[in-house]
Amino acid sequence: MSTETRVIIVGAGPAGLAAAEVLAEKGIKTLLLDENRQPGGQLLRFAAAAGTKSLSRNRVGQKGRSLMACLQSSKIDILTSAQVIGFQAPDRLWVDAGPGGVRELRFEALVLATGARERFLPFPGWTLPGVISSGGAQLLIKGSGVLPAAEMVIGGCGVLPLALAGEVLKNKGRVQAVLDESAWADSLGLLRLLPRQLPRVLQGGLSLGRLLLAGRRVRHRTRIVQARGDKRLEEVVTAGIDARGRVIPGTEREIETRSLALGYGFVPNIELAQEVGCDLLFAPDKGGWVVRVDECLQSSQDLVFAAGEPTGLAGGRKAVLEGAIAGLSIVSRLKGRLESKDPRRLAFLQGRRQQELDFESFLNRLTRVTASGYCSLSPETIVCRCEQVRLAEIKEAVGRGLTTVPGVKKATRCGMGICQGRTCGPILTDILRLHPDLPAADPSPFSVRPPLKPVSVGDLAEANV
Repeated sequence: MSTETRVIIVGAGPAGLAAAEVLAEKGIKTLLLDENRQPGGQLLRFAAAAGTKSLSRNRVGQKGRSLMACLQSSKIDILTSAQVIGFQAPDRLWVDAGPGGVRELRFEALVLATGARERFLPFPGWTLPGVISSGGAQLLIKGSGVLPAAEMVIGGCGVLPLALAGEVLKNKGRVQAVLDESAWADSLGLLRLLPRQLPRVLQGGLSLGRLLLAGRRVRHRTRIVQARGDKRLEEVVTAGIDARGRVIPGTEREIETRSLALGYGFVPNIELAQEVGCDLLFAPDKGGWVVRVDECLQSSQDLVFAAGEPTGLAGGRKAVLEGAIAGLSIVSRLKGRLESKDPRRLAFLQGRRQQELDFESFLNRLTRVTASGYCSLSPETIVCRCEQVRLAEIKEAVGRGLTTVPGVKKATRCGMGICQGRTCGPILTDILRLHPDLPAADPSPFSVRPPLKPVSVGDLAEANV
């Protein structure tokens, strides 16, 4: 089945919704695709299910109300539970729409607002049942009103551990410990960005206040080095780390627990951009591999734009700004001009976006794992969960001269499982870049090919893909 539309937006989070709002306002036929059942992304999805009144009153929440209202006004066509599995041609993509099967969609312009996923630092036992990501824990709490466990340990670095602790306490759970690998002083960098980041500072202060009232505090420069248990998590082992991220001998401590949530920041989802041929850039201060774009958010491919996390990790505000910039840029290209007030509006949005890039650098410095972070990994540590590839096997492959991510993947099957390297790919990249026992290597992403997401052979055959 083939369908034509002028603009396709992949991802119905804040960036995708903001782009759709601008295009709908200008009367350009647009289709919004999202692989989730509800639009909104991680920031707005649950508000969409509960009604726009449930959105918070911060700036992103206020803009979210407007975006959801625009979506509900039927000005925008949307297809949910739809996975983009690849491109048939530069102007045609294949979408797996569940019961509707695989269909071909044609477009004149494309916006990639594909969001991000969590990143991890592996350790012995991280694959035990009971160990969960911070984002996964928040999905359970916000989406289903279910705590992963009545009491839990929270670890990692950056803003996720503290934010999750606030959610757990708000939902009457017990936080046994909050362990942050970064130093307390590292968080003070956010104060330099005041007053533009005042809402974020206040939100962090609220979560910290809840934690202190519950009789807990954040234990900084503390790493989880092992999870133990017979068939499921029973205890975690923590250790203090020095300023260079090295484990301090003698600081090990055991905590009995049934649930451990971990968060080490995020990684942009750039696989779809790779598939369509966009140039990529490796930038740790943006979160890793990102799509290279100009000030109008256009990629190296004509009329293919990227907005939100694929251009760098900075949260909801940057995503909304970039979505609107991409929308106006597409209007200018498709109509050949902008209305009289739009150039000034575009310049204003670009200026605001530039301010958010300061927060982007701060956020990604806070969640960066140091080279010494890999010193604590034993050779038996599993790096690829799907294929059970251990660190020892990766070191052996490197010893045979395979120093690139694609080379190690072929030699060890790391990244060849059902997740297609979405979890272990960033881990492997960091190991090859940073592990002190390995020669320094230039980073390179996993190669991609369709189908980008799992799809049944029957659906592919029926669509003649």
